[in-house]
Amino acid sequence: MSCRILVDRDDGRAVFICSTSDVAFGPIMESVVWAMTFGKSLGCDPRGIDVNDLIGRWGTFFSEHHECRCGVIIPQVVDGRARTMCDDCRELERIEAPCGKKQS
Repeated sequence: MSCRILVDRDDGRAVFICSTSDVAFGPIMESVVWAMTFGKSLGCDPRGIDVNDLIGRWGTFFSEHHECRCGVIIPQVVDGRARTMCDDCRELERIEAPCGKKQS
């Protein structure tokens, strides 16, 4: 008895599904990664959230996050600063930067 993620094989989009009732619910999300990250951000079982509230929360989450080039979903702004990539990619870019070239 849990909430799972159902993924469309054709386009990769995902939706929550109740494993008890086999009923899909909530918003259709961009991918399984988006669905997993959104689900974790809720802090509770999404089945306990009113479907309209869940859809509203998804809209807010989607508008405030984006996908890093490695596929990780990250907040667009952290501590008032725009983020274009996750910490791991930022560190990798810093390490791979040519000598003498300043990286952000």
